Amino acid sequence: MTVGEIDFLLIHLCRYFLDASLYTRSNVLSDAKYWEKAFPGRKGEEVTYDSQAFKRIMELWNDKAAGRRLIIKNPRNVVRAGEIRKAFPSARFLWIIRNPWSVIQSMVAGKREGAMILHSREVLELPPDRVLQSSASWVFGVKAMKNWPDLTVRYEDIVEAPREQLAWLGEELPLSGIIENGASDIPRNREQDFTPVRYMLRRSPYRREILDMISPIAADMGYHQRPPGFPGDTYWLGAKYFRECIKQEKHKPPYGFPHLEMLRIAIRKIIPAAVRSESFRIHKSEEI
Repeated sequence: MTVGEIDFLLIHLCRYFLDASLYTRSNVLSDAKYWEKAFPGRKGEEVTYDSQAFKRIMELWNDKAAGRRLIIKNPRNVVRAGEIRKAFPSARFLWIIRNPWSVIQSMVAGKREGAMILHSREVLELPPDRVLQSSASWVFGVKAMKNWPDLTVRYEDIVEAPREQLAWLGEELPLSGIIENGASDIPRNREQDFTPVRYMLRRSPYRREILDMISPIAADMGYHQRPPGFPGDTYWLGAKYFRECIKQEKHKPPYGFPHLEMLRIAIRKIIPAAVRSESFRIHKSEEI
């Protein structure tokens, strides 16, 4: 999962399930504020079921919805899945799962790196290694999903065969007319480069613990037990990002390659000095 891709997919699914004029959306940041207001003083994302607190958050959700259906896109609600289930005992739950290496790479190397790590005690008690905590977040979500007999669909299956998957969902939920609304609009699967997560995994001091954590569950879900790639590809990654870092001063460092980072800093110091020297030479020439 990249957060953006899952968001894009959910928007399209909502278009099939609901008339676009009948729903509004709430993202992670706005939804987090509702939980803070309803459950003040809590630590992390976990909450203890409280009927009055859930009444309060439902009031906030209803205000946000303004008479329409509310689609909440907040992956961190997986931490509160049990409590949400108690609040909505007759609800049907649909889980969308994605390749663990896609999810972990999005968490550790995406635009919002570290922002989507789950704030559960199980995750936060681990050492502060981003790859380790991201891996534990994915495992936490899968375990939560398996606690109940809910509907589960893989992201890859939806984007590979949207018509078939939407037909199945329409029968199971049940919903009608979702195929006719245009399964061709579902975003297509794209080939992903897992080099960043391969590099981060190789450098993590918890590499063995991460693989032991992910591999059996990934295999059970039909995913690679290790991020796909080829030997030496992490060095191509470093070279590519090093080049980008030289071209763009504000570009992120090349994924922690220590020697490339030192070289990048040195070059960034040399280039301004060279520019200043050239400007001085031109200025003196103009005076002459």
